[in-house]
Amino acid sequence: WEQGEGDISALLPSLRDLDLSQSLVSDWEEVELLALQLHLAVLDLSSNLLPPPLQPSALQLPALRHLVLGKMLHTGYSWPEVLLLTSAMPGLAILQLHGNNLSSLGPVPEGALHALQELDLDDNQLTSWGEIEHLAALPQLTALRLNCNQLSVLAPAPGSFPALRSLQLSGNQISTYSSVGALDALALTELRLRSNPLNRAEKDEETVRQLVVARIRTLASLNGSLVTEIGRASCRERV
Repeated sequence: WEQGEGDISALLPSLRDLDLSQSLVSDWEEVELLALQLHLAVLDLSSNLLPPPLQPSALQLPALRHLVLGKMLHTGYSWPEVLLLTSAMPGLAILQLHGNNLSSLGPVPEGALHALQELDLDDNQLTSWGEIEHLAALPQLTALRLNCNQLSVLAPAPGSFPALRSLQLSGNQISTYSSVGALDALALTELRLRSNPLNRAEKDEETVRQLVVARIRTLASLNGSLVTEIGRASCRERV
């Protein structure tokens, strides 16, 4: 199929999820035409040489709910480029940006990403919690993935991330329980915390588990394992 060959929706009337990763797509106008004709809800464009549109405000992708832009070649998408692009997607609920060499985020304009519920920033170069705090006012953000970055200090501000319930921090540089305890300011129910200096410093993962659970009162799950009230009470005795 090429531009100008008619409406492809007649051939694929039920298609709503399209994977174009590692393909030769090279123009956002082509992507937009496909997405509109197929009424796409899910679109994966990972590992493509697809430059950001020069005028993203001209794009219209109102039906898109889940966008994957992992490892965009060659240098990845910058955060300002992501914000401009997603301004054409008012209903976007899930955004995956893993492997884009992001080292900074910057402020989120008022009203931007207002429907976003899940954000994947795995495998980037983020070092400062101050960059993460730019996301703190997103009203519907319930799940945030920050695995395989370079974060060493966790410092969420009081009242930040009002909807956040799930946070993933495996493969960072977290080395102190004071940083872990700072997460008690949030209302997390799920945390993933493996392969940090903090984990390697203890004799086993069970010790880490007990010391983490004791510091975050709202956790219901740590590293995929349920936290019971009996277990929580036992963990508090360790601190």
